[in-house]
Amino acid sequence: MSTNIFICGVGGQGIGLMGDVLCQTLVDAGKHIMATETHGVAQRGGIVTTHIRVGPAVRTPKIGPGEAAYVFSLERLEGARFAELMLREHGHLVYYDTVVQPQTTRAGDASYPTNADVDAMCLRYQFDVDRIRLPNLQSPTMQNVALLGCIAALRIVDGVTPESVRNTITRLLPDKIRDINLAVFDRAVAYQPNGSGADIQKGELLNGNGQEHNPHPSSGALRRFPIIAGA
Repeated sequence: MSTNIFICGVGGQGIGLMGDVLCQTLVDAGKHIMATETHGVAQRGGIVTTHIRVGPAVRTPKIGPGEAAYVFSLERLEGARFAELMLREHGHLVYYDTVVQPQTTRAGDASYPTNADVDAMCLRYQFDVDRIRLPNLQSPTMQNVALLGCIAALRIVDGVTPESVRNTITRLLPDKIRDINLAVFDRAVAYQPNGSGADIQKGELLNGNGQEHNPHPSSGALRRFPIIAGA
């Protein structure tokens, strides 16, 4: 039995570091993993993904459509469309609530999903969903560490805990940026859902409707999110 983790975002958000931290944390927990990255047009703001497969029977690193237990995204639109494409039945989407509009949206040719749109999609497919937004970050490049704090605090991946992830960050990050990133991580872990810390929210619509997961619905009110790299 394997656990498949799909990480996504756009170039420059630190997807690689996030994948490195999760992989090392899982290895330290005694897990057998295989992982691969796709960079594509990352330097032009294109889609970046990391596949992580966990389990003794894993032989290939790539995750196929509908096979991921988790989608972790550093951008709202990428989280929505890759959750729709990659998550298995009863999968879990966790995303950092930031917006990087693709060229189609900036040109007025396509709309950008709201959080309510994402919740509606997750309700339709019976996915769990959580999102985080941490105010007053010194740099957007720290959003990856904030999302790691959210994932660790949720304790949804075996072996990925606040203590284990913090230890990995301490070991992997260079001295000059370690302390400030650890501070961001600690803020995300110690969130208060209705307080002044990190804003981590459950999807408002996740109350279940008994429908089966269908990765390619032919009808219904679901808004679809085509995979188009930002420019």
